[in-house]
Amino acid sequence: LKSQAPLGGRLRRVGQDIDGPGGRIDNVIEYEANDVSRDLAARLPEAVRLWDPADDVIEQRVGLRFEIREPDTVELFVSGISVAPKLFGYEFPKFGSADGPPSPLPFPNVPFGMFRVLYNDGKIRIIKTGQNWISVNERRE
Repeated sequence: LKSQAPLGGRLRRVGQDIDGPGGRIDNVIEYEANDVSRDLAARLPEAVRLWDPADDVIEQRVGLRFEIREPDTVELFVSGISVAPKLFGYEFPKFGSADGPPSPLPFPNVPFGMFRVLYNDGKIRIIKTGQNWISVNERRE
């Protein structure tokens, strides 16, 4: 998948950071930098190249708060968004906050959806979303 964002490139990773005791899930999407960074690095002599374009990434997060409604049902609420670019070897300031305010966009716990846990052994989790999608997730260390 290729990003339509001006600085975004190919999809690198889609995942989640989950803080069960804190009641938070961050949906994380990482994009490799676009061809501009790679092309620029390729044109520079190695002696003056100050960054490896393979390290360039744009990370987008959607922060969610969750509440367990029944033993197998979880409701989700948006708490914030953020975009954190690392381009040309420089970590730019993060835009927004997946943790909630101070986000440039107000997210006073906007309802996001729900899911039912069909199976969870700590390594594999299978859920069914409110839109009837089935998702199988593997925990990676």
